Amino acid sequence: MKILHPTDFSACAEQARAQAIRLARALEAEIILFHVSVETPLYAEGMLAAGTVQRVYEAQRKWAEEALEARAAETRAAGVPARWKLTRGVPLDAIAQAAAEEGADMKVAPGQRGQPGGPAGGVPGPDGPGEKVMLVQDVMHTTLTTITPKTTLPQAMRLVQQRGIRHLPVVENGELVGIVSDRDLKRAMASPATSLEVRELNYLLDRLPVAEIMTRGVITIAPMFPVEEAARLMVKEKISALPVTEGGRLVGIVTETDVLQLLVKAMGAGEPSTRLDVVLGDRPSALAEAVKAVEAAGAVISSIVTLANRAGLKEAVIRVATINPGPAVKALEARGFTVREAWRG
Repeated sequence: MKILHPTDFSACAEQARAQAIRLARALEAEIILFHVSVETPLYAEGMLAAGTVQRVYEAQRKWAEEALEARAAETRAAGVPARWKLTRGVPLDAIAQAAAEEGADMKVAPGQRGQPGGPAGGVPGPDGPGEKVMLVQDVMHTTLTTITPKTTLPQAMRLVQQRGIRHLPVVENGELVGIVSDRDLKRAMASPATSLEVRELNYLLDRLPVAEIMTRGVITIAPMFPVEEAARLMVKEKISALPVTEGGRLVGIVTETDVLQLLVKAMGAGEPSTRLDVVLGDRPSALAEAVKAVEAAGAVISSIVTLANRAGLKEAVIRVATINPGPAVKALEARGFTVREAWRG
């Protein structure tokens, strides 16, 4: 996996590099430090002779090379594979070209207005389009209810019911040693595998510690992992929650509900809108053409998700902020696209 890190050597860029290093560790990725040299035409008004200008440019290039190598060396010393690239041109165009040439899976760029950088992309966060939610730390719960291995089943059950939660991390001496779900508790409390009388059973349950039923060898995730990795783990392992740990310390928990809420936001659901399922097929630049058609029809696009349908054809699920998708559908069909469905909600 490759992470492209464009840098201008500013303090903000250094914060972005620190985040890139954390991501690279978590994802076992390589970091490519990238700098675009923008050459100001110093000679435009006769300020410097052409020969002097070239020497200035050469000094700038040499300084940038040394700065890139120093940062790459620091990154490698942090245990992350790193190399660097230097080019001239228009920054945005050069970054896009470098990402394509390197086959970068992710870009971690400096933020704006003094904000720390972060992975490019993501979906609008709970505070609007200015916030990007992409990492586990952005959606995890940090106010945690935990128990110890000695907590009894009735005590754990009361906590689950009173706090409206479904998972209880089990912590001992500051370390995560297990997890108990409400399903585990209900199964243990209602176990029919006993010949004891009700009074005797209640007596034993009142003293039974969760250590007897908790799941050990807990599957966890780090806060800097992408949210989609948390979703993949939950699907693969058939679990509904992932404790979030950092340096062996429990810092949060992410559940299937958190992932579903993020999906709802990403799909633009929950507001008056219409979903259009557009078959893209294998047409070159089909997605860009479909977007232009929808926008030309005056529709505002809330979200776009691409996927392959059961027939193996590429589709775009385009949600538009209107309950009258007719003009957008006609514009798409006029350009030869098949609109499979228009669902209002």
